[in-house]
Amino acid sequence: MDVLREVCIAHGVFLPTFPVASMDQKALEHAALVPYRFGRLLTAGKPPIVYPQATRLLLGHKSLGVEIEGMRLVPGGRFLLIESVDSRVFLWDLGHSPASVVKFLPVATLEPENGSLSRGYGGIEPTDDGKGFYVVYREHSDTFRQISVFVIYPLAPAPQFALVAVLPMSVYASTIHVLGGLCVIQSGSDSYIVWDFIRDHAFRAGLPEDAYD
Repeated sequence: MDVLREVCIAHGVFLPTFPVASMDQKALEHAALVPYRFGRLLTAGKPPIVYPQATRLLLGHKSLGVEIEGMRLVPGGRFLLIESVDSRVFLWDLGHSPASVVKFLPVATLEPENGSLSRGYGGIEPTDDGKGFYVVYREHSDTFRQISVFVIYPLAPAPQFALVAVLPMSVYASTIHVLGGLCVIQSGSDSYIVWDFIRDHAFRAGLPEDAYD
């Protein structure tokens, strides 16, 4: 179990992807060796043809009337974020193995505060305890523009998106990088905002005029 956890940490895999406490020795070894086997395939000279072990259909969104705008896999591949054209966000549990049954309903849903809100994905960052993750979204309407951070623990008894912090913006955030509890936001060609969304502290930084010389 400890080896698989170390492999997940080394490769940036969301720790709850694997139910390590209930996996047998064979499953633990297979999961721990997959990154290395896949790496060897990619460096074996001639590009290999890799076939999926299983193909499953996610159909639950159709019953909910969801028109998909975008999809994001949480690192590890078990959890899928689906963004709809009406700015709702759904979290689906796809299971940790090809034999897993995809649940018909989402684990949690993030509803827009009002019908005119638009959302754009910004990034994902695991929580310090490894049991949840933060997800960052650009949000705007006719009256405001902001960056919002939510946190969710997918394996909790009743998972839900909880608002962590909001950063009002006067201009569009063209690029967002999320790492170590920080958002580095590009708000212009030479202007950046560094935001510690956990402590809710931010400062603006600019490049010198000769940065591109």
